[in-house]
Amino acid sequence: MIELLQNTFYSDIPITQAMKLQVLKYDGMSLTLRAPLPPNRNDKGTAFGGSLYSTAVLAGWGLIYLMTKERNLQADIMIHESHSRFIAPVTSDITATCGFDSEEQIEKALKLFHRRGLARFQLNTRINAGMSDAMTFEGSYAISR
Repeated sequence: MIELLQNTFYSDIPITQAMKLQVLKYDGMSLTLRAPLPPNRNDKGTAFGGSLYSTAVLAGWGLIYLMTKERNLQADIMIHESHSRFIAPVTSDITATCGFDSEEQIEKALKLFHRRGLARFQLNTRINAGMSDAMTFEGSYAISR
């Protein structure tokens, strides 16, 4: 599944190539992405805010993408609404982890999707700097037929 998502990112979302975005880990409930610092740095030598945001958005998008693929669902995935909080500079590679709250969250949304052809997922992504959060991201994603 990791290879499928990596290929999809590079073929369907061109910015991921420039960012050198990598899919690190997926366990069915969470997804971790990494973007190396050099192509994602700003003029201060820290991670560019746009790269942090993009990595966070893509972690949620990728998590939902893999969930739908595992269930053989055809769905368009889009970010609907988001809130970001930049807390501390990132001085190393960007690592973003996004996860579902529970299996119940997935099943509840998928029931709506099967019934109405539309569902939403509220997801949180964290980017760390050392042992603490450097950025938090709350995203509302929609899937539709």
